[in-house]
Amino acid sequence: MIQDTNKFIKTCASCQFSKNQNGKKPGLLQSIPLTDTKPMSRLCFDYLGPLPTSKGKKYLIVATCNATEMAFAKAVTNADAAATIEFLFDIITTYGTPKYFVSDRGTHVKNTEVKNICEKIRNNSNIFD
Repeated sequence: MIQDTNKFIKTCASCQFSKNQNGKKPGLLQSIPLTDTKPMSRLCFDYLGPLPTSKGKKYLIVATCNATEMAFAKAVTNADAAATIEFLFDIITTYGTPKYFVSDRGTHVKNTEVKNICEKIRNNSNIFD
């Protein structure tokens, strides 16, 4: 009888919509105050993907400047530290070094390679905590 009840509940649409959610509830989004008025003082970036491949590139790294809302994007093969560093260097060599980086603290950012680069360019990011 228990098996029949479980089978019924799993196939009942209204049961699925009304069931109790067990586990940790999602956190609330918190806004970041946009006090930066100088262009390129705070750069936010993240990866999109995996996407349908085009020439072997299945990820897109995107960055925006908080002050100007200027966007940067690059298609990359892997979402890893090497691609992150190359992308950031392309921006830094063209527009200068941002004072802060903002990221979701994914593994492509939260690693020793990216941390060492940020220390070398004296970036005040707290993306490694």
